Amino acid sequence: VCPTPAKLVQHLEQTPGFDHAVADVRVLVLDEADRLLDLGFRQQLDTILTYLPTGRGKGGQGDRPIRQTLLFSATQTRKVRDLARLSLYRPEYIAIDETKDGTIQKSAASLSEEADATDDDDPTPKNQENTVVCPTPAKLKQSYLVCTLPQKLDVLFSFVKSHLKCKIIAFLSSCSQVRFVHDIFCKMQPGLPVTCLHGKIKQARRTQIYLSFVQRSQPALLLATDVAARGLDFPDVDWVLQVDAPEDLAIYVHRVGRTARHTQGGKSLLFLLPSEEAGTAARLRAAAVPIKKLTVNPRHAVSVARRAAALVAAAPELRERAKKAFRSYLRSVLLMPDRETFDVHKLPLEEYAASLGLPAAPSVKFLQRGAGNEAREDLRQKKNASRKLNKLKEQIRAERLQRRIEAGGVAEEEATARKEEDDGLLVLRRPTGESPDPAPPIRPEPAAVRETKKIRLHGAGTGSRTVFDEEGLPSAKQVEAGPERTPATGEGLAKSQEEYLEVVRKRLQANDTQDREDARERILAKRRKRKRKMEGEREEQEGDDAVAVVLGGVEEEEESGDESSHEGDGVTSDSDLSDGDMSDEDGGGEGEGSTTLQAQEDLALALLRGN
Repeated sequence: VCPTPAKLVQHLEQTPGFDHAVADVRVLVLDEADRLLDLGFRQQLDTILTYLPTGRGKGGQGDRPIRQTLLFSATQTRKVRDLARLSLYRPEYIAIDETKDGTIQKSAASLSEEADATDDDDPTPKNQENTVVCPTPAKLKQSYLVCTLPQKLDVLFSFVKSHLKCKIIAFLSSCSQVRFVHDIFCKMQPGLPVTCLHGKIKQARRTQIYLSFVQRSQPALLLATDVAARGLDFPDVDWVLQVDAPEDLAIYVHRVGRTARHTQGGKSLLFLLPSEEAGTAARLRAAAVPIKKLTVNPRHAVSVARRAAALVAAAPELRERAKKAFRSYLRSVLLMPDRETFDVHKLPLEEYAASLGLPAAPSVKFLQRGAGNEAREDLRQKKNASRKLNKLKEQIRAERLQRRIEAGGVAEEEATARKEEDDGLLVLRRPTGESPDPAPPIRPEPAAVRETKKIRLHGAGTGSRTVFDEEGLPSAKQVEAGPERTPATGEGLAKSQEEYLEVVRKRLQANDTQDREDARERILAKRRKRKRKMEGEREEQEGDDAVAVVLGGVEEEEESGDESSHEGDGVTSDSDLSDGDMSDEDGGGEGEGSTTLQAQEDLALALLRGN
């Protein structure tokens, strides 16, 4: 298992069965052990050690521990106080040291034997004068140059322009500086690809940038913070530039360790201010670091202050980044532990701001408050704090509190007390047995209700009317408006509401009665229509039968008529016709249609006979 301390602690505490799985661990390896034993990881490391086995072996093992612990680092600590926290049993220190005569030799010493000869504040054993505690590679050529603060950007750009066939890593002290220098160089186009790597880049993107730089066979420039100084293997790097001085010797060793990897060679260059030369160079020489001083060749020097000023003036976003780079550099100098070597009050602020392209030096509040120990600690805590993590914690805490308030489980006073707590770890509890007064329920404020449009009822209220004359123009009395209504209040308002409701109620009742009558008329009309349709079908069927009967009667009458006409005068009176008609009507047919048809046929027959 190869985890980070925070992720391992999370699995130990939250993953079921993971704590029992690590009970059989036989080897514990701490890479970059000096950093893991630092204050930043102390709590996490202590939690991890509580889950790991620490007992002694039995039988043939004797008193030897079950777990073996291995610590690796280029700047290994020998402080017994730090090593005792790991419960080490007879620890031994193994290193490759460079003596004063330049020879390389392996050394192995028991730390238990060196405990008496080691001071807690100085990790170097007093009885080993030739041993280098923070070794650097033998094939690494180290040098430094001295320049003023306003000249740093010019010197860096000039160096890159004169080493276009080299792979370079340049370290700066803050993320804001890295981003600003990266943007300026990308616009100035020094002649080789420029990329950046810092802690504010997400891990996926950071890994992509690292792999792209490592796999690139062509020259390139990587601007980085100390996030790239440890644990990353950069093969084929020609130069390591430290534009800003390191905080201590350990950081210097880790930075220059990015070149001269394994059997390859490399070069490093350290930029120092005139005020930093004495203290930093003396500290490096005291640690037997072979370093020499170089000077800037004026023939290859290039000034970029004017170009930077033009770019910053043209881009507001770049101007803001220049201000952040200015403030972040001053903060990093203020937080240096060696206050004699690094004095922020001796820096030429106006000239430094001009070198970044700013018209004037931005205001720096932490310099106005002074440089006391409390101010330095506050700045250090703010620098090391994760703003995104703190913002996420505050958001989660506020959401939980809001849910409890809505559920009615937290009183209003308790909610106010929790909001005022900074760390959010304290919980307001009452002593056992105390019966607190029931807190009034917290009622959420009513949400603003959007007013809906009022629907105008038919016939409600008074409208206006426009009168036109014969020519189509409005007359003198153009608008006839109803009486103005004054808004009622109190009892008058309630009375007017009742009257209005009564009017509406009567109108609805009248409309309901009318709707019922209309529905009845519709039903009756449908019934009459259906009845007429049925009667029409019946009449058609009966009419066909009646025609056949009438035709038979006509033939008989014609024969009898012929006989009567021969016997008499051959004249038929109207009385006979009327009698026949009445007899037919009195005799009644089977229907009204058949009677009418028969009468018409008799009339036609009588007319024929009369002729």
